[in-house]
Amino acid sequence: MSRFFSIGASLALLLGLCLPSAQASEPAAGCERLQSLHPANGAELTAAAIEDRGDERGPRCVVRGRIVTSPRSTINFRVDLPATATWSGDLTFIGGGGFDGLVPTEERYWKQILLFLGRDGPLLWTSAVISSDSGDQGKGAAPSHDFSWALDNPDAIANHAAEANHLVLGAAADIVRDYYGKPARHRYMVGHSNGGRAGIMAAQRYPLDYDGILSFAPAISQQAFATNLVPFYQYVYASPDHWVSPEQTVLYERAQLAACDTLDGLADGVISRPSACRYDPAPLICAPGVPAGPTCLSEGQAESIRRVFADKYVDVPLANGMIGYPAWGRGAESAEFKYIFGSSFVARDGTDFVFADNIVRYGIVGDPNASIMTHDPVKYRDRYLALSTQIDATDPDLSAFAARGGKLIVWYGTSDDCVSFAQFARYYESVKSRLGNRMNGFARFYVSPALTHLNRGPGANRFDLLRTLHGWVDKDASPGPVVATRAADANAGLPAIARPLCLYGHYPRYKGRGDPARAESFECAPDTPEAKP
Repeated sequence: MSRFFSIGASLALLLGLCLPSAQASEPAAGCERLQSLHPANGAELTAAAIEDRGDERGPRCVVRGRIVTSPRSTINFRVDLPATATWSGDLTFIGGGGFDGLVPTEERYWKQILLFLGRDGPLLWTSAVISSDSGDQGKGAAPSHDFSWALDNPDAIANHAAEANHLVLGAAADIVRDYYGKPARHRYMVGHSNGGRAGIMAAQRYPLDYDGILSFAPAISQQAFATNLVPFYQYVYASPDHWVSPEQTVLYERAQLAACDTLDGLADGVISRPSACRYDPAPLICAPGVPAGPTCLSEGQAESIRRVFADKYVDVPLANGMIGYPAWGRGAESAEFKYIFGSSFVARDGTDFVFADNIVRYGIVGDPNASIMTHDPVKYRDRYLALSTQIDATDPDLSAFAARGGKLIVWYGTSDDCVSFAQFARYYESVKSRLGNRMNGFARFYVSPALTHLNRGPGANRFDLLRTLHGWVDKDASPGPVVATRAADANAGLPAIARPLCLYGHYPRYKGRGDPARAESFECAPDTPEAKP
């Protein structure tokens, strides 16, 4: 029986910068006629209209649609088509975050996409932009944090895993071809977190879908995240004396910075070599008889911090030999510990806890009343493995993507405390083991010290990786040196800086001379145990 149950839709257009006068609005009739189009994969278009909100995106034809793949999974999508005179000829798919659950290019969410694009926004605003909710509609104030739709819903899980974006891409390609009278020249995928996972998954399962993929902080293994955080959170929430407050986070961060700031050769308020930082919170433990608070930690709070920066291991094997979950990253705790510890012991509202608990309830146990606090992952080994095989983007075989000429750029902030930078590094090493020297022909993995999951923190957080990817795909220009910058922040006492954006396995080391605010005063040095600052 056909996987498509029914159809009905709506699609809409997205990003565009202040466009020159030659880019006048398209005739409304040219946009509205798209509603009668019947794109691939059973897509139905329900709305098509010119939108111009007077912002940097400019006027564009916005199309909305849907693909109904089963009675319980409808994929909603949106396509943004810039004016013909300004269209670059490219198509860009924007991945979602969390558990999807919403169309990320709708007005409420689209600016989050720009957090990682630096000066590259115009490359999106002149591209046809596509996005989808991946076949699930999340509930509540944060729809992307809701996994309840997965309960006994294999079709929705399949769509979330990989199928929805693949189906929408086929439909969107037809829309682009019809609107502009020719197919897109190049097809790109840009995603962050779960959207980054979706990009890696596309390279694995649908290697012909995209010419170039840009993946920011890809959350490649939801199941490794969930299963290995169970004992961690059972410890953190066993007692208020184990939970770390925002004030204590600042206390710890300052002490750690004092101990590790110069490991890169310069005291600049940035831990640029976190792999060499081994700071232990023992000196911050309260003296006997002194209660824990903003100025000191309890023994249990110190242990919780140690567990943050320790590898986590639960004996639950996952797809492609994955097991365990490596340590979270150091260097931006005041911006990132909220993911782990949330706002209070009682609230239990940290994003990491919410995500892991949702996976346990709705994906693993299949009971809304289940809880991570009483969960035993070992009893559900088979279910973790099955879900991992379906959703986790851990297959090291990217040979088909490489052979077809695809290009992949991955970025991670090493201070990410939502998903582990080291987890992706393990995966990257598995791909290198399989493909060897072929990696350099199609893949780059950049790392930024002291930056978080949302590209915040004291590190240099502006870089032009989408432009780098376009040059690689369009002109076969192998990526050269990339410079990252940070604007001055008077409130935080941070001056403007520039640093080289280094490839994985390297860190920006101060040369010992030159202006410490300039990138040329640094070199990307090997980050090996024997390397000296």
